[in-house]
Amino acid sequence: MKASRGWTVAGAMAIMAGFAAGGAWAQGPLNPPGPPLASMKTLAQIHAQAVLAEPRTALSAENTPGQSNYVYAVTNPGSYYLTGNLTATNGGILVLADDVTIDLCGFRIEGDPAVKHQGVMLYGNNVEIRGGTVARFGLWGIGYGGGSFGGNCRMVDLRLINNTDGGVLLNDHGHVARCTVVSNLGYGISVDDACMIEDNVASYNGSEGIETSMNCLIRGNTARYNGADGIEVYEGCSVEGNVVAYNTQAGIWSSNNSSVRDNVAYRNNQGALTNRGGIYAPVGCNVVGNTLTDNQVNGIYVYNYDTVVENNFICGSPTGIHFRVSGSLYVNNRFSDCATPVGGTATDGGGNLSF
Repeated sequence: MKASRGWTVAGAMAIMAGFAAGGAWAQGPLNPPGPPLASMKTLAQIHAQAVLAEPRTALSAENTPGQSNYVYAVTNPGSYYLTGNLTATNGGILVLADDVTIDLCGFRIEGDPAVKHQGVMLYGNNVEIRGGTVARFGLWGIGYGGGSFGGNCRMVDLRLINNTDGGVLLNDHGHVARCTVVSNLGYGISVDDACMIEDNVASYNGSEGIETSMNCLIRGNTARYNGADGIEVYEGCSVEGNVVAYNTQAGIWSSNNSSVRDNVAYRNNQGALTNRGGIYAPVGCNVVGNTLTDNQVNGIYVYNYDTVVENNFICGSPTGIHFRVSGSLYVNNRFSDCATPVGGTATDGGGNLSF
């Protein structure tokens, strides 16, 4: 039999007898030695500690005094943040250094549209601006000083509204993401080569909603009611998964050797231009898998040769696909309620159905 791991009965009775004979074991003094000391910190102390711990620099007249009619000027690399709404009679923030991040912290920078200045002017590269509103400036909401400035920049989670020249203007290798760019008198978003434009809303701008130069990726954006093309790209770009609607000219205008796939184009070419439609494609483009509905004049307008138009659904346009010249191919497209499914001359690769 295994030995018991519990107490023996005799041991337990002995302990109980000890309690009965001697009462409770002795305790220490119960009276406290004095009143309790304060252990909580005041709000002022907490704030002071937070300021000391903040690794960023606040934009202020002391830390970043203004230059050249801008309220603040950033002259050193580092991370900066806005501490409140900023109203500028001229320019807002002037960036004169590389490797700068500015967090607007949800605040608004507002200018005077009658004064020709920018909300944020970039005379540096590798700059990121995030998290706030830039509105009503007489030039660009965010722009750069020309030349080699304004490259490798990121604009994230911004609202760019009612600026005269446009919302945001960047040089090469930029990234614009999750921005709302609305009601600017010129362009919404305009960038140079090798940029990525994704998940933005560009609507009610006076010119193109989104305009890019060469070798850019434009995906997941919504462009509506813009005064020219919804999205306009130059050579060698990829335009994918966007929604374009009610734009005055083409929903998507692409230049040579670009891929335009899996977009939705609805009721574009409101100006009824004969060489526009839901999608415009010139030489060497691949137009695949798009849904085009009720676009004026043409669903797809192919300006030149060596373009493939494949697996698109085109509904409600007077001409489904118009080929201005020969030398392109169309295959496996579907047409509904198009008076002329295919206009012009191109090679029919088969599988095209009209119903």
